[in-house]
Amino acid sequence: MKNKKIILIGSSGTLGSFFLKKFSEEKKIKLIIGADKKSKLKSNKNFKFYKLDITKTEEVSLFFSNIKKKYGIFDCLINSAGYTSEGSIKDRKDVNDFFDEKNWQKNIDINLNGVFYCIKHFIKHHNKNKNLQKIITIGSIYGSKSPDHSIYTNEKFFTPLGYAASKFGLNGINTWVASKFGSSKIISNMVSPGGVYNKHTQKFVNKYNKNVALGRMCSKEDVFNAVDYLLSDKSNYINGQNIHVDGGYRI
Repeated sequence: MKNKKIILIGSSGTLGSFFLKKFSEEKKIKLIIGADKKSKLKSNKNFKFYKLDITKTEEVSLFFSNIKKKYGIFDCLINSAGYTSEGSIKDRKDVNDFFDEKNWQKNIDINLNGVFYCIKHFIKHHNKNKNLQKIITIGSIYGSKSPDHSIYTNEKFFTPLGYAASKFGLNGINTWVASKFGSSKIISNMVSPGGVYNKHTQKFVNKYNKNVALGRMCSKEDVFNAVDYLLSDKSNYINGQNIHVDGGYRI
């Protein structure tokens, strides 16, 4: 990969922490992290961490403005922060309360509004040069189709309604930005993983895999490979797409 200046939003989750690890190993990348809590990795000359609450537009604006003043204009924005089933489990007492309004609001605030704020202020503060810039947003297979609810029976978690709604909404943001700002040399795409293995029980894995043509859950490496491709110059004519890394779940 050529020299890249990347803003990674979210580094504490399953995928974000993996992205951070992979990018931090690449000397040709200058990486700025905006996240709710610091990574275990130590900052160095190519990697800097900034605490950021993406649900607050004023804080997001200040973040993008400050890093521009300090480091200049960035090439890429990766929206990896998200409120997931794991987060829902920690916040909810009743896993069967499908219409929990606090859960709904938190999904919308983080997964949808947070991405909107980050894209808004990235374009406002960083789209001022003639070089191609890229926005990559991490979606979900459940932003394109409904879950198979039966596989969550007798499990301690499920995919909340707010999660699905917010991930469906991201594709609308993605295509709108791609069509509106293509002439400003901004490319916008999504990567939507299938279920990413994260210490799930074998019982759940077996149930999930029955829906997948390749017969296995998604790995963190699978998702990173798609992101890495979109960052590269090999994808410079790909715009407004939602790339499903799901092993054939949708088919």
